[in-house]
Amino acid sequence: ANFTNLLLACAAGGTKLVVKSSTQATYGDVREEDCPVSERYNAGARFATPQMQAGTFRGETCSGEQLFARLMDEYDKLAAPLPAIMSGTRKEARGRGAGEVCGTCSRADNNDSDNSEQASAERMDATTLSNFDLRVDDHDVARLHTPCSVYGWSKLINEIMLAKLEANYGTRWVALRYGNVCGADPDGVIGEAKPKPHTLMTLAIYSLLANLGLMPLDRRGVREVLTVFGDDYPTRDGTCVRDYVHPTDLASAHVAALQHLERGGASGAFNLGTQTGSTVLEVLKACEQAAGAKLRYSIEARRPGDAAQSVLDCSLAAAELGYHTKYDLVMMARTAWAWHKGHVDGWK
Repeated sequence: ANFTNLLLACAAGGTKLVVKSSTQATYGDVREEDCPVSERYNAGARFATPQMQAGTFRGETCSGEQLFARLMDEYDKLAAPLPAIMSGTRKEARGRGAGEVCGTCSRADNNDSDNSEQASAERMDATTLSNFDLRVDDHDVARLHTPCSVYGWSKLINEIMLAKLEANYGTRWVALRYGNVCGADPDGVIGEAKPKPHTLMTLAIYSLLANLGLMPLDRRGVREVLTVFGDDYPTRDGTCVRDYVHPTDLASAHVAALQHLERGGASGAFNLGTQTGSTVLEVLKACEQAAGAKLRYSIEARRPGDAAQSVLDCSLAAAELGYHTKYDLVMMARTAWAWHKGHVDGWK
């Protein structure tokens, strides 16, 4: 619902360009022979039936197909035209000044050269917005069969929604499909300080800090013994493989994506990773090397919704955005360790 309202505001406010984060989870459970996976992998109907893994929906246990059906039903309700709400969104968006930021969407303000376009956008009425159509067709639904998790499904449908925004209003967009983000500012100025950390590398570093007596064991997110979910995947050490990426490389890519759109580049999705997959155990080892200490972890059963592997082909981003990475897994772990060790209490 929040993303739907954001797109309505973009339509009403005349937003021209959108750069949005997405995820490698849109590709679902990719076979080893399909890695590194390109953006074309989920561009069409790859699977006849949903690949969604079993889960829960509002507390009710569902099979993968049931969960997919529930998600699609909920989306159909959100996508139905709602002229009254659209009119309210239009008024809210009209109150924003040109050049103000709405989420990750921006309106360019080139002074006199954009005055006519701005005036045109601000004259949009409820009738115009009532034509805003986010409903999916059979091709869209077939594309949505690919993700195996709710998270991946939600990100892919966001991309489909952006394409519909462009079709209706000409808003061009880029979706950046991240690998797993980890690391911190190399200068130690900026880093992660979430109240509820959940990423693998951060949890590993919290565990190391706690076991070294540098962080209290009752801190949220601290696990004295980490849990590795599954060591029987078809990968080199039996644990899941993911492509990881440093936030500094991502920041550069966001700037490049906006410049691509400003040059008149076409809308689309781009992969952002290192094109080198790392297993869970390899990430833990990198953290141990950065800290100079050993981690304690246990192996448990697989976690529902986890794909075995996903390694990204970033050649399209390299060609269109000039994307390249400066930081490998070792540097991600070193910068993350330096940040958290120097900011045990986050920003306090």
